[in-house]
Amino acid sequence: MKVLASFTIALTLLAGALAAQQGSIAGKWTLVVESSSASGHEIPPVELELQQTGKKIIGNFVIADHGDLPLEGEFVDGALSLHATEDGYMKLELKGKLMNDGTLTGSMKSQMGDRTWTAKRTKVE
Repeated sequence: MKVLASFTIALTLLAGALAAQQGSIAGKWTLVVESSSASGHEIPPVELELQQTGKKIIGNFVIADHGDLPLEGEFVDGALSLHATEDGYMKLELKGKLMNDGTLTGSMKSQMGDRTWTAKRTKVE
């Protein structure tokens, strides 16, 4: 009986640790898009504002002096998938993964071409 209880406790702790590892990505992030000399268009650092309810993600892709672009998607098993909801203004698709160090990294598709990006949580002061 003690072995069964110990196994149950260990399994519960493992499940909790795996859930915590995926964690929440809600909050503000500073996203840096890799430059591409081929396109000639440099993208300044972007503020990525995310809200999370379960696996559903809504947010904004905010470029200084250009406004914001509403996004929606999901975060499942450490994988992020977002797309712009204003397809008439700009087509944007972000795919990424939450890394062990707490950063997000991934790829972006838009009218400016395909690029890679990394994001770090914005420090709250």
